[in-house]
Amino acid sequence: MTQIAPHTRPSAAGRFAETVIRAIVAFLLALAAPAVALLPAFATGFSNPGNKHDLIAFPHGFAVLLIVTLAVTAAACALAGYLGRRAALFAIPLALFWWAISGLGVVVAGIALGHSHTIEWGLVLLAAAVVGTLVGLPIAARSGPIAR
Repeated sequence: MTQIAPHTRPSAAGRFAETVIRAIVAFLLALAAPAVALLPAFATGFSNPGNKHDLIAFPHGFAVLLIVTLAVTAAACALAGYLGRRAALFAIPLALFWWAISGLGVVVAGIALGHSHTIEWGLVLLAAAVVGTLVGLPIAARSGPIAR
């Protein structure tokens, strides 16, 4: 019977595949988390922009939407940083960059249309991108190499 040495290192292809998988998991977690901010739009529907009322309503209030979105995003990005390890240092900012750009676009659209709730919705997306980055990146940076 052959004994496998306990200190053998995995092949370069195996390490690369593991890093790519970790990066994809971290990216998907960070990308999916701020989508919680879209729930009021799905729950209440969008209004006709030509009407005098706001484009979107927050059925439970803006503060609740902000707190829930930030909490879910922080938890998901912390998990992404933990699972993704060093690969999450690239994946988390890449995913949250798209939410920040979307949030900025929603703020600009809200200003142009004069809809205050639309501006608030964009600010929630921007805040989620910032909080996710501030929570996920330090965890990913502190994570060491994978124990073998």
